[in-house]
Amino acid sequence: MALSFFLPNRAWPDITNIEPTWKRLQVPLLKFLCSAPVIFTEAVGRKWLDIGEAIFDRLHEDDSRELLRQVLFQARQNVATVPDHVIQCITWHTPTISEVDPCFVRLVLKNIPSCYKALGRMEKLCLLKFALKDGMFSQLLDLELLPLSDGTFTSFQNSDKFAIYMSLPEHPAELLPGLRHRLLAQDVDSGILRKLHEVAGEGISLM
Repeated sequence: MALSFFLPNRAWPDITNIEPTWKRLQVPLLKFLCSAPVIFTEAVGRKWLDIGEAIFDRLHEDDSRELLRQVLFQARQNVATVPDHVIQCITWHTPTISEVDPCFVRLVLKNIPSCYKALGRMEKLCLLKFALKDGMFSQLLDLELLPLSDGTFTSFQNSDKFAIYMSLPEHPAELLPGLRHRLLAQDVDSGILRKLHEVAGEGISLM
């Protein structure tokens, strides 16, 4: 088995602090590291990946990082977490890398819905908050993450037939008895509600 399979993260240099004596080795070393299976992932039974196979986790803790990792591992995605100095090396040599971002997460949730359908309410709301983060609301279509007043979730749609209504101070939910399954939940994060008002403005199943 190739030695490169066992290279730990400390084998990667800190390119912001390389001594002049070793500077000439920077390019060949990074070329070697970036062409070998030296990125570890816990996905699909744990394995080593080439850079092009990895989806890099550069998330912050306030992005519900652990939840997103668990969901993506459940979907058998090659998510890898590496130190900042490794990311610096990789992006210096290969500027474009695959990352865990809202666009990628939305795509995975749509293609492999089993990875999130059984999650609890709070976990789904965390996924929704992340999916709303970049404002690409048209990509929410068919995601079953829209919280309703009856405690269930429904899918985002762009048809009036499936419209979900948002209660307002002048039109409170109490005026629509028996329609909790058609009303947006109000007991959610205020940031999520603000984003969902923006979603409604784009004509996606909220009115």
